[in-house]
Amino acid sequence: MKEPVSTPFQKEKSYEQTVVKRYRNYRMLLYASLLGISFMFISLLFMYFTTSRYNSSISISLPPLFYFNTILLVAGSFCIILAQNYYKDDALAAYKKALLAFSVCGLLFFAGQVLGWYLLFQNGYPLSHLGASYLYMLSGMHLLHTLGGLVFLTWFLVKNKTLLEDYAISVVYFTDPVVKLQLNLFGLYWHFIAILWVLLLLSFMVI
Repeated sequence: MKEPVSTPFQKEKSYEQTVVKRYRNYRMLLYASLLGISFMFISLLFMYFTTSRYNSSISISLPPLFYFNTILLVAGSFCIILAQNYYKDDALAAYKKALLAFSVCGLLFFAGQVLGWYLLFQNGYPLSHLGASYLYMLSGMHLLHTLGGLVFLTWFLVKNKTLLEDYAISVVYFTDPVVKLQLNLFGLYWHFIAILWVLLLLSFMVI
């Protein structure tokens, strides 16, 4: 007997199902990674709170720039949500603008954090200061994870640069399940990074 011939639609459906299954595993791996990162930061914050109970000089005055940086990070999350919605609508121009806006927010946040460290140091909080040392360490670790997200986005954009240059061929990009799932995973990661920083900032404001 002859084997049934797969139609192009069936092949496309099979490919999409394979991709979805693979990225379901990636999503679980991301969840596990975020859980590990959360435990690491929670442990360090617990040490910070414990130390503050026995040392009143641990409190620090945060430069206002850190609050502005927080707005940038949250704005970046908003831009990712917009990009995901524009992707669903095949709105190429708006999608590219949303990703550009996100890139600007991300880069400004990175530069702002470095400048915030400089201002903190100039305000009399060297690395030897107990409270400042926790802030330098926690914000530095957070910034490394932020950098990881920006590196991924750069790779994501460069990889798909050709498909985003012309509206006529962008249909391939907007129908690719791999792109959709990668964008969703990146959005999940960035929202986590934003929430994490807000919690870190609140912790240093409380002490």
